[in-house]
Amino acid sequence: MQVKSFNELSPEELYQILRLRAEVFIVEQGQPYQDIDNKDQDSLHVFEIKDGQAIAYTRIYEIEDGRVSFGRVVTAKDARGHGLGRRLMDTVMETIAQHYPGKEIMINAQKPVVGLYEKFGFKSQSKPFLLEGRRHVVMTFGPKN
Repeated sequence: MQVKSFNELSPEELYQILRLRAEVFIVEQGQPYQDIDNKDQDSLHVFEIKDGQAIAYTRIYEIEDGRVSFGRVVTAKDARGHGLGRRLMDTVMETIAQHYPGKEIMINAQKPVVGLYEKFGFKSQSKPFLLEGRRHVVMTFGPKN
């Protein structure tokens, strides 16, 4: 896995990341929404590229209340089921510990993957709600958890 700031991404890496996000979140999940949301510029990008294509991705960023979050967690359809999601999450948790030590993590998790986040110690903090056309749950990890 690679971790880079927005300015460290090459044009090709950025293109592959955006292609993967559109492929899964907009096309596969059938939810047209504004993926490009001005958070990328202030995020750390965690990703893996294989054979010239992004196969796993997420971004990490600080939110207004001083907590840290990550989102747009995605693996390519043909790369699923091989432990890539776990490797991605291991890198996310290590990166947050390194760059944002001691901060609480708050995420909006898609309902079908709540179990994955629970394996990493996240706890649900809300009832399911709709966000960008998908059911989500607020989950937290860390000091206030």
